[in-house]
Amino acid sequence: MSPHFATALPGPRAWLRARPQLQGSLVAPAGARHRLPHRRGGLHVVLYHDVAGRYERNLLAHLDALLDRGRFLSWPEALIALAGPAPLEVPTFSVTFDDGHKEWAQSVLQLLQERNLPATFFVTTDKVVTGDSQTQLTWADCAALVAAGMRIGSHSVTHRRLIELSDAEARSEVVASKDELEQRLGICVEDFSIPYGLPGSDFGERELGLIADAGYLSSVTALPGRNLAGQSRYQVRRCGLNPAWPLTAVKQRVHE
Repeated sequence: MSPHFATALPGPRAWLRARPQLQGSLVAPAGARHRLPHRRGGLHVVLYHDVAGRYERNLLAHLDALLDRGRFLSWPEALIALAGPAPLEVPTFSVTFDDGHKEWAQSVLQLLQERNLPATFFVTTDKVVTGDSQTQLTWADCAALVAAGMRIGSHSVTHRRLIELSDAEARSEVVASKDELEQRLGICVEDFSIPYGLPGSDFGERELGLIADAGYLSSVTALPGRNLAGQSRYQVRRCGLNPAWPLTAVKQRVHE
């Protein structure tokens, strides 16, 4: 695994993400003023990372609450909806996961299959190990996700902030991760999750150009909000959530 992967999130974001229950309690009061999407159309893409065992049922509660408001789309269906000339007249959802966590191919996959939900897993390739591991995501785990009908995308090689890299380094992060995923899993990788994912501070026009030139058909960000038909598929918004959060906190990120 590359030493570059240890790159940290910006200070406050890292500190709060390491304390998900506290983060949820801080977000929840604002969510009390909102309600989950009900009448307003659009595509809401939700983003998770790891799912600790004690929060597995919380994750299912989040997904059930969204299922009660609309339907979940696979990533190809979501891109078709965004490309279409017709407006998205009802709430729709798509679920994604970033980085590379052992539980993805175990408990998370089982929970998704319980509800027959599609999901997209964006893999940071340097996080994946060869051979058996009880704690780290393996290539066999990734293959199990593919076999179960889940979609795999790239989240770069080392999760470095692309905007801070040279042209050659940034291109390598985008291209080499795609190549390795395709070679190891025997699939076509068409989707990219931009590390950290905020426009201006984490990516710009150069990075979007590199992603398109590498042959990706879409890229996702960490910019929250709903997506509307006709917008660029290279700057898809996502609502970052944590399974430790109460439903009130989810409403702060995913709402009318």
